[in-house]
Amino acid sequence: EHADAALVLFLGGEATGLALSDVLSGHVSPSGRLPLTLPAAEADATPPCAGLSCSYTEGLALAWRGLHKRPVAFPFGHGLSYTRFSYSWDTEPAPSAGGGA
Repeated sequence: EHADAALVLFLGGEATGLALSDVLSGHVSPSGRLPLTLPAAEADATPPCAGLSCSYTEGLALAWRGLHKRPVAFPFGHGLSYTRFSYSWDTEPAPSAGGGA
């Protein structure tokens, strides 16, 4: 709630350390997209089971299914970047003579 930034590394592999060093040294933009949905409140998450036997009664209403049509802190695919992107043509393409693709 009061953090200026968060660094989360999902699905790390053998090149994770090199990728992280590129971000921290400024060689690449620190951008990405979330591979999950983060609930708005801790109470909205399915609590972990601390016992040997766990009874989950939510059925399929787990993870993003349990948050359907409810407010979330960050939805699946959310991401930020420290730059702005725009796309434009150097030269507008002319339609082909045959009209095909």
